[in-house]
Amino acid sequence: DALPISNDLTALLPFPAILKPRPRYTGKQLISTILRFVSGCHRGSQGITLRGTSSIQPNIYSAKQSAAIKKDLQLSDANLLVVDSCLLTGVLCKNQLGPSANSMTHLVYELCGPFATGQLFGALGRALTAALQREGFSMGLDDMLLVDED
Repeated sequence: DALPISNDLTALLPFPAILKPRPRYTGKQLISTILRFVSGCHRGSQGITLRGTSSIQPNIYSAKQSAAIKKDLQLSDANLLVVDSCLLTGVLCKNQLGPSANSMTHLVYELCGPFATGQLFGALGRALTAALQREGFSMGLDDMLLVDED
């Protein structure tokens, strides 16, 4: 009973977080859209709610943290919070996507089944591949050859 994906995803797209110079979505909006699609929120199902801790601490990718975030670690990206299939805070890491108990993968499998878990990994794989192709770089064997510079 698969519905056309384009119609479902268009209905799930949130309002862009950045409007000028071009509309842009955040990574949290992208992950939330994938989670809402996989969990079936657009078809009336209840969304996924999850609390967890990320193994990637914010001080690794951010030099400064505001005083408000240091005081209230609930708002920090060190803690993962997904409410009704909407990623509010946190960074996805092995703790949430790996085979650990109470991970996002485990929760999707238990609540939505194996097909939805396959859709989750497929959508995340396509999104990450597209991001790497757009922003990444490639290196071939010719780039690694050492040449004598006389």
